[in-house]
Amino acid sequence: MNKSLENVIECIVGLLFLAAGILLCVFTYYYSKTMIEGANWISAPATITYTYSSEAYGSLSGSSGIEYVPHPVYTFVAADGKTYSGSQYSLSFDTERSPQVNEAMLQSPTVVDGSIYYDPKNPDDSAVIKPLFIPTFSFVFILMALVFIDCGIMLIKEVIKREEHSIYRHTHHHKHHPG
Repeated sequence: MNKSLENVIECIVGLLFLAAGILLCVFTYYYSKTMIEGANWISAPATITYTYSSEAYGSLSGSSGIEYVPHPVYTFVAADGKTYSGSQYSLSFDTERSPQVNEAMLQSPTVVDGSIYYDPKNPDDSAVIKPLFIPTFSFVFILMALVFIDCGIMLIKEVIKREEHSIYRHTHHHKHHPG
């Protein structure tokens, strides 16, 4: 394969690594920002009018196998006196935080009185469970992003170094050996 083509391909791969790392950083930033803002949400009494469950494979609560995650539909009155509805169970993937809520919702899919958490600045954003920390996988994503960014930069720097060396050799060779 032509050296120039190899350099172009290697540079594109480096840019792809760089882009993947940046995208991971952006995703992690916005996800973590939601977790941090969610920790400041306030609670309100709610009526859970309907709940259905879905299967979640893997280890949402640290165990392996199939777990059932509730999906509540609820209404609540916010501090502004207006009634809002929502259907978000949690802001994070952390479902083990309140097993009694899980059990109550799964066993009684009809009307249940409980409480929810909502954003006082935007009551349309609400959830049954609010996060108490930034999930561990946020740190894993940041580490992965840094590895991707580092690999991308190293690949691009290597291509630049080879091109500079090639240009130097080419110009140096023509200065000492004309014609």
